[in-house]
Amino acid sequence: MTPEARGLFPGAVRDGHLPGTHGFPSIERMHRPAPRPLHILVVEDNTINQRVAERILDKLGHTWVTVSNGREALQAVDSEDFDVVLMDIQMPEMDGLEATRRIREQERNNGGHLPIIALTANVLDGDREQFLEGGMDGYVPKPVRVSQLLEAIDDVLCAGSAPLARGPHAAPGGPLS
Repeated sequence: MTPEARGLFPGAVRDGHLPGTHGFPSIERMHRPAPRPLHILVVEDNTINQRVAERILDKLGHTWVTVSNGREALQAVDSEDFDVVLMDIQMPEMDGLEATRRIREQERNNGGHLPIIALTANVLDGDREQFLEGGMDGYVPKPVRVSQLLEAIDDVLCAGSAPLARGPHAAPGGPLS
């Protein structure tokens, strides 16, 4: 099976149809609206997976920035505040675990915490634990189900009672705005 065919959704590009049409459940019916729009960094090297993620986030009313590897993710996090990162694991130049390690190192120096969710085809025993131990806050296996993705986003944003800072530019411990 080609990487495109293994994308975020099985059959997502079959006959040119994306989720929400022709047999896929409507995204709107699967998730209650977020209390506010989120600004999400999508780190994914596969262009089809990028487009599917962007379409989902658009339909949910969120804004997004897409980059293709961990090095670009670090640049994006340095220049812009995000509520959540959706991070692929296997990417060229810098993988998702290394990018997460560097983001966490920056947080230790500057404060704050940016929730990072692994989006990966790595689904062997121990993979989830490896990603969580590597500093990620959530894990969603590919092919991604919209409901799993939305649940993971809800979980990382609701984790703990302390407010989250959105990135290195947010005040340490400051609330999300």
